[in-house]
Amino acid sequence: MINTEFILALLEMKGIGKKAVYLILSKIKTPIKIFDELDALLNSFSQTTNKFSQKIYNINRDLLEIKIKDFNEKIHKIRSNQILVINISENNYPYLLKLIKDPPLVLFIKGNYEPINEFPSLAVIGTRNPESESMKTAFNIAKLAAEKKFNVISGLAKGCDAAAHEGALSMNAYTAAILPCGFNNIYPKANISLANKIIEKGGCLISEYFPNDLNKAYRFVERDRIQSGLSKGVIVVESSLNSGTMKTANFTLRDKRKLAVVIDGKSAFSGNELLKKNNEVIKLKNKKNIECFLESLSKESINFSQNYIQGTLF
Repeated sequence: MINTEFILALLEMKGIGKKAVYLILSKIKTPIKIFDELDALLNSFSQTTNKFSQKIYNINRDLLEIKIKDFNEKIHKIRSNQILVINISENNYPYLLKLIKDPPLVLFIKGNYEPINEFPSLAVIGTRNPESESMKTAFNIAKLAAEKKFNVISGLAKGCDAAAHEGALSMNAYTAAILPCGFNNIYPKANISLANKIIEKGGCLISEYFPNDLNKAYRFVERDRIQSGLSKGVIVVESSLNSGTMKTANFTLRDKRKLAVVIDGKSAFSGNELLKKNNEVIKLKNKKNIECFLESLSKESINFSQNYIQGTLF
């Protein structure tokens, strides 16, 4: 297991992004001797003229150690507030999330986290401004998924996301909200009470951002990949073409998870219409279709050989 503070310190180094950190972590075989291995690894990059490798070679080790000490204090304070902090090298990191192309290196979790790795998850997502019928659909799909022993994943947004969380909660079932911000800056503010309710009812909030971080445009997209990454399958209830819901749908297909879309004969939503033309997307027209989709997810095992990250840690 690699130290979380070490990972966060690497991310703070000039010119070092997630791609470089993935590479470094994948080559460390003995975490207890991490700095010995790091020195050898950095020296190995000195033999190449590749700009990416040169950035890794130029990591300032003294500055790295200072940053690790800084993060030790920050993480200790966060954990003292009953927030779980886990990194990608740890055994309790969500195993499905490790399989996506760009998994978060560190996760912050508030609430009951254990069911994420114990039961299959389904993401139920949709627009923030749905028709009333779509709100009912999201609620009922989540309720049905809860009956079938699925965790319900969504993004705490207004509209379909909130309805999905409420559907699970109506069954006293497990639901997890993925945030584009830290826990101290819940977005949207109108759903702070829902976030609290999720925790009180035994669910959790998950974020890859520090508790005081604000939401930013790019963080909504980053949040989207986690929703699908945690889940065996994703159901799109209602979506426009240029929306976060469609981004989540694209991540779902990219990472080889099952994607389904609700086909409502009464209304034609542009995002749904586009998705239904894709042969990879399963069309849901009625309750029976949804039940069959959930049954297929229950039976499916995701092959770990799909893992994008190669190395002893993963």
